[in-house]
Order: sequence, then structure tokens, then C-alpha cells
Amino acid sequence: MKKLFVIIWLLQSLQLIYGQKIKSEFEAKADEINYQVRFIDSIGKQKTEGIIEGVVKHSHGPNKNYGWEAYFFNDEEKKKPLRIKYSETTPKGIEHLNLYYKDGELIYSELMKTEYNRKLKPINQGVKKFIFENDNVLNPKDILDEDSFYIIEKSKLLVKEIYNL
Repeated sequence: MKKLFVIIWLLQSLQLIYGQKIKSEFEAKADEINYQVRFIDSIGKQKTEGIIEGVVKHSHGPNKNYGWEAYFFNDEEKKKPLRIKYSETTPKGIEHLNLYYKDGELIYSELMKTEYNRKLKPINQGVKKFIFENDNVLNPKDILDEDSFYIIEKSKLLVKEIYNL
């Protein structure tokens, strides 16, 4: 009985130590990326932003035109994106997407969706934040989130459209 207790105790202690190590590595990367995001925002006040706009025509639903716009600024030396702020109106509401890059790779995104009723009063508002590494979500909880796939595809589309890559 003592041997079984010692083995179980040993396995649980190893699991606790290993679990804390993974969490601390994730938190360290998250802190580093948050620092880079704050740095990009601070230099964004000094740089001029470019803007592109467009019209979205949905093939279903009400026959209305909706628009989108993207504000962006890039690293002047490398000609790679640093930040893209994207907004799109949809039949249900407004969507804002902030994308942050380091060396041309997506590192952080913030997705804000606001849904409106017929009287244009907000009925649902949600904010999701994702941290990326090599175009993959860093947090294991968000790997299968459908919004993370949407963000990666929208990021590739915007970079292709803005920078003609």
C-alpha cells in the first residue's frame, strides 16, 4: 500500500511541476508579445498610416452594400507590416480586427464583433484575443476556435492585398 501511495504521489508531483513549467513558458511568451504590441502602438502615433477601402456585396440577404476599410503602417526599412486595423460592416453588425506583426509574421490579434438590432442598438458584443507563433495559435485552448482560422485567413488576404505579396 505504501509503494502505491509513493508512486501516485511521485506521478502527481511530476505532473504539477511539468504543468507549471508549461504555463510559465506560455506566460513568458505572452508577456513578450504584449510588450511588442505596446511598442508597435507607441510608434504608430509617430508614423503615417495608409488606408484602403472597399465595398462588400453579399449574395444573400438584403440587397445592401456594406463596406470595409483597413488602416495599416509598415516597417519602412523592411517593407513588412507592423499593424493592420481592419473594419467591416456586415448585415448583423460591425467587426473590428487588429493585427500585429513582427518581421512579417502575425504575432497578436484582437477580434471585436458587435451585433445590432433593427433600431441600431448593440445587442451582443464580444472581444477575442489570440497570440500567434508561426501562423499557429500559441494558447492550446484556442487551437480549435473557428475565429482563429478566420483571423489567419483574413490576415493573409489583407497582406496580399495591401502589399501585393
